[in-house]
Amino acid sequence: MQSVLYAPDMWDSIAHADGELFLMQPDQQKLYGTNMAKPGSMASGQQASVLSGKVYVTNEIRLMAQRTVNSVDLHMDKSLVAGVSRDLGAVFAEWKRDVAVQLSLLLLIHLVSIFSLYVYQRRQQVLQQQAREAQALANRLSLALDHIPAYIYIKNRDYSYVYANKPTLDLFNCSLDDLRGSDDARFFPPDTAAHLNKIDTRVFETAQDNAEQVVSHDADGQQHVYWEVKTPIFDELDPKKVWGLCGISSDITTVKDQEAALQESEKRFHSTFVSAPIGMAIVSLDGHFTQVNEALANILGYTIKQLQKKTFYQITHPDDLQSDILQFEQLRDALIKNYQMEKRYIHKKGNLIWVLLSISVVRDAANKALYFISQVQDITERKFLMDKLSLQARLDYLTNLSNRRHFMEQADAELQRARRYQNPLALLMIDIDHFKTINDNYGHKTGDLVLQKLSAMLIDSLRQVDIVGRIGGEEFAILLPESKLENAVEVAERLRVQVANTKLALESGQLVRFTVSIGVALLDKPDINLDTLFSSADEALYQAKNTGRNRVCIASH
Repeated sequence: MQSVLYAPDMWDSIAHADGELFLMQPDQQKLYGTNMAKPGSMASGQQASVLSGKVYVTNEIRLMAQRTVNSVDLHMDKSLVAGVSRDLGAVFAEWKRDVAVQLSLLLLIHLVSIFSLYVYQRRQQVLQQQAREAQALANRLSLALDHIPAYIYIKNRDYSYVYANKPTLDLFNCSLDDLRGSDDARFFPPDTAAHLNKIDTRVFETAQDNAEQVVSHDADGQQHVYWEVKTPIFDELDPKKVWGLCGISSDITTVKDQEAALQESEKRFHSTFVSAPIGMAIVSLDGHFTQVNEALANILGYTIKQLQKKTFYQITHPDDLQSDILQFEQLRDALIKNYQMEKRYIHKKGNLIWVLLSISVVRDAANKALYFISQVQDITERKFLMDKLSLQARLDYLTNLSNRRHFMEQADAELQRARRYQNPLALLMIDIDHFKTINDNYGHKTGDLVLQKLSAMLIDSLRQVDIVGRIGGEEFAILLPESKLENAVEVAERLRVQVANTKLALESGQLVRFTVSIGVALLDKPDINLDTLFSSADEALYQAKNTGRNRVCIASH
């Protein structure tokens, strides 16, 4: 019995058919005589059987193989049952381990498969999202390119178009599908197509950008000028290999026409600038002479190079500079369109040159000032003549005193000032006594000498602020600002005495004496105007003449 026990969890036994145990290995005598099975469970008539379950007597879960030996064969009154048993858990332990391992592997494969499927699906989702975003970006880019006012296209290495934006398609009058596979020979004259082919070949072979001007003619024979920029496109798999090119072309026909017109205009301007009979200069925003013509150099006494090192500030008379700068800045800031002024330049030799200056400004497309154009006319001689004429219009030609019109203008201004500041003001009216007798006795030339002599005496005897003028004939007027009555009378009396004591020597050696009568009037009432002031002084003068002459009389009010 011991020989069949090949595992430590095994035992074997021999029992009567009714279940009574009488032999067991390993030996367990305490079980001998016990009933190992429920009644009827053993010796059921089967010669051999295999059972599994709980052992009735030991309460173990086991696998049992039993065989019944008939009593006849043994010459016994009872049949015997021989049984061999193993622990059911031990029997299936290795199988369970294999199953557990296999199930674990299966579960692991399942989990890995699920995770891999998730990763794959997630990756597909990311790729699909990226594809959608790339397509959306491509659509936006295509839309943007369609709105760019330039011809944009892509060619492959076979010189065939694979893409073009809407302006290009409109130019070629075809669709994108119709364009694909076409080359330049379809759209351009043979000579233009050949030139474009050479440019493409250069880009393909050198793998470098190319930019140049291309001239073409349309079906109507009209010339168009394009600016072509082409750049190579490299193969994704082989970055050193040129797959094709991308081109951008702009129609610059209008620009070239404008450039030609501008060049012609600049040529005419330069010719005019150089040969102009008046001075001309281009002046920078900081006042420097950047270009000057020969006429301006001659006006100012400098060479052209010397003037180009100067600013207009340096050669402008100080009294005229502030006004010039103010208008210069207003023109720069677009507050005025141009300006003109008479001003004085300082000649290289130091003398003053009067000029008529006309200034305009050149601006860019943004209305920003770029530079100024100055036109300069020498008006020194004209200014001298005008000043002379103006002086003649204001002065009495014989005495060089203010004439009646100019004196009245000065007197009116002084009267207004005296009223505004409530200052005293006096008027003297002077008349040469017996002047007609002097003319009759000595001649009009002597009369003129008398007038000149009196005028000189008046100028020498009066203050600079006093205003004196010849009113007419032998009559003179003196306006004494800020002079009260006693001051005015004192001045009048001093003049009367000085004239009376004066002797005029003629060429013949004769001595001529003359006297004057003087009337004094004072601005002492607010309602007195220039006319009433003169009337009062005239009345006082007439009184002096009617009361013996060679005297001073004061106007009564």
